[in-house]
Amino acid sequence: MVDVRGQEERGVDVGGVYRDANACFWQEFYDSSTLGERERVPDLRHDFQPSEWSATGRILTKGYLDLGYFSCTPNQAFIVSVIFGENAVAKEILLKSFRNYIAKDEEDVVAEALKGNFDSDEPIDVICRFGCRKVPTIENARDLILEMAHKEMIQKPQYVADAWREALVILNSKEELTKIQSLCHLYQTVVPNHDTGKSSKQPVEGGN
Repeated sequence: MVDVRGQEERGVDVGGVYRDANACFWQEFYDSSTLGERERVPDLRHDFQPSEWSATGRILTKGYLDLGYFSCTPNQAFIVSVIFGENAVAKEILLKSFRNYIAKDEEDVVAEALKGNFDSDEPIDVICRFGCRKVPTIENARDLILEMAHKEMIQKPQYVADAWREALVILNSKEELTKIQSLCHLYQTVVPNHDTGKSSKQPVEGGN
């Protein structure tokens, strides 16, 4: 570990200090540089140029390789697009991530809209909040929601995706991240609670 003066810390770290420092970094990043609810995407900021965004990608990768889990809650569809490419993001992944990206009350409205329930103006209000330029109907609701999800989670953070890609593709060397299905399973088991920065389940060993 390196202290605030740029000097190496004295003593032996058996993992706790490094883990806590990593969690603190990502909590600050989560609060100041991302958008969304339970799954967040990076949000562009004027003081982050390519070098800063690339550095955060390297920190995310190193954290996973060292600790065995992502130390923040990156949006699943976004991470799939970074590691495997935009065309690899299946519609179901996009929908699931979008429901975790929006607020809980909006998620409930979207869920009903996907079932064809347009008993109120709420589905229209939610879809239009994301800049929809078409009139939502029962027939086109799913397609419009997919389009909004793609815009928010793939198109908007594309600059960051490009900056992170070189670092994150290294994770393809990990057995548990060689396939999209494996990454999706990882999200169900080792992505930590963003309130604590720690995994809620036993992390998959990484970096060994």
